[in-house]
Order: sequence, then structure tokens, then C-alpha cells
Amino acid sequence: MQAKKMPDIETTLQIPDLLYRSCEEAPFRIYGVFKENGKFRRIPEKVASETNEEVYKMHVRTTGGRIRFKTDSKYIAINAKVSDIYRVSFVSLQASAGFDFYVKKDGTQIYDGFFIPPSNITDKYEGCAFFPDKKLREITINLPYCTCVNELYIGLQDSATLLPADDYTYEKPIVYYGS
Repeated sequence: MQAKKMPDIETTLQIPDLLYRSCEEAPFRIYGVFKENGKFRRIPEKVASETNEEVYKMHVRTTGGRIRFKTDSKYIAINAKVSDIYRVSFVSLQASAGFDFYVKKDGTQIYDGFFIPPSNITDKYEGCAFFPDKKLREITINLPYCTCVNELYIGLQDSATLLPADDYTYEKPIVYYGS
């Protein structure tokens, strides 16, 4: 099943064959977070609200969330709607609100690039990373460390192949949660 194409997504990127797709549609695979009440969350809102104020504040920060897929697109773009942007002097905006991505090479996920939000970010931004050639790659996009992601669209070439990522080697990952 192909992800639903989103031709009406507003974009400032000047790429003629760019087509956005919702990361919530197959064949994209979402790990570490889920969507509830218009936001990606790490734990259910009800559980967070019944725990304590700090857990409630942090449960919408998308640390550990990731989107996985395969594509032969010559570029990857993101169009993100965000909120609760974490701005403190000891954490860069790239670290707190940026997305980074990895490409699987020889069985290992290798860091390949990032999407840096503008310094004046308020509630959305987009970015694009280009590859030197058109070949099938397995991609993992990591969600921001300390920002709430409300919506995420992934832009690829309109003609690009889009497939699900391979299953993880280990079905039950080790999970750490805390602060």
C-alpha cells in the first residue's frame, strides 16, 4: 500500500517533482511514539496526566521517535508542524527541534544528515537533503529531542519507489524511559 499523496501541502521548497506524503500512512513505519489527540506522544495522555506534572510536560516530546522506510528518491524533504519548542541556552535548536536521518549501509545505520529549524521557528518548518544518485536506500528519520511534533510529511520525488523498511533484527527492543 502506498502512502497517501498530499499535493496540497504548502511548501516553500522550489523542487518541481516534490510530493509530500503523510508519515502516518503505510509504507512508512513509526516507532517509539504514537499519535493521540493531534500530537505524537511517548505514552498515553491519560497515563501522563495521572503520573505527575513533569511526566505530563515531557510525554509529548518526541525523543526516541523515528520513521523508517525505503526509497530511491534523489532527495528527502520534511514538512513538520511542531509545538512546545524547547529553547534553553545549553541545548542547540538543532538538537532540541531538529530531525536527523540515517541510511542503512552494509547492515548498519550510518548518520547521513539533518534538518535544522530556522532560529525564528514558531510552529512549522521544512527542509531538504539531497543524495548524489538515485538508488534504493533504507532511511530512518529521528524525531526531535525536546519538541512536540504534531504533523510530519515526508517529501520524495513523485516518481520515487517507496517501500516499508526491513523489520528490526530484534522484535522486542530494550526500552529506557526516564529523566
